[in-house]
Amino acid sequence: VKLSNNRIVPPPPQKNTPDLATIEAETSSDTLKRQAKDIEYTTAMSCITLMRFLTEHISVLPVSVPRQLLDNLDVLMILVPLMEATPWQRRTKEGMEKYVENKWMRIERKDRFRLCKLEAQVWLTIYNLLMDKGYPFLRMQI
Repeated sequence: VKLSNNRIVPPPPQKNTPDLATIEAETSSDTLKRQAKDIEYTTAMSCITLMRFLTEHISVLPVSVPRQLLDNLDVLMILVPLMEATPWQRRTKEGMEKYVENKWMRIERKDRFRLCKLEAQVWLTIYNLLMDKGYPFLRMQI
């Protein structure tokens, strides 16, 4: 994931099965760079799920954890640009693609407004931070 002009940019589309000429033309350095970008993107998308898991169990965590998330890290303000950037979807020549189960899948026109798992994870994280009953002081701070 690359932050460009305050926007998270998904990796460019690639063919699922590269042809032999493409494989032979790619140097080992290019291969490593491409794999590093893929790993970085996958890791960043996995962090969304981890954040949702943390906020889902926030009521059993020590009081310092929610305070750290909201005061020092300001997680809510991190999630807003993430929702605007939508790094889990991209447009290609063939149409809209969404990042589902660690791979890019083409989305039919009728399903383009359907939430993918990553987008739902962000919404659930926001909900958990704002509406948690275990720590009412969280809502008072916001």
